[in-house]
Amino acid sequence: MSIDINGDGVYEETYHAMNAITGEGYFVLLMWIDDITGDRISKEMFAYDEEGLLKTTKYYAMVDGEFVLVTVITDVWYKNPVNGPTGGIDVYFESDEEGNPLGEYETIDWTVTQKTRHFYSAPGKEAIQTTDSLEKIRLQ
Repeated sequence: MSIDINGDGVYEETYHAMNAITGEGYFVLLMWIDDITGDRISKEMFAYDEEGLLKTTKYYAMVDGEFVLVTVITDVWYKNPVNGPTGGIDVYFESDEEGNPLGEYETIDWTVTQKTRHFYSAPGKEAIQTTDSLEKIRLQ
């Protein structure tokens, strides 16, 4: 990755990424390294659930020669209850290491007849709710 900070056509910063993957081909580590100094800049670590869906992404920054956890992104997958053309919906939120949301987030109640999205401005404080009716469509 090369970055032209001021738009003059000269790349002032260049980085490369180092990664690690599982035997199944899933990313578990992505680390950015400064090409000029060789310094490690940041890293991301990925975890997956038993079905291979992304569960968490942990972002680390380099501080005084050590990686320090900056944020955790937790993904929640809501599956289509009727196995329709959409396999599911992914919502994610910033959380602490235990998975507790730190800011705004969304949850979904999805049944055969309706889908209700709950939007929270803070943990436990619902700000808005939307409900979609899901009538069956029959093709003839």
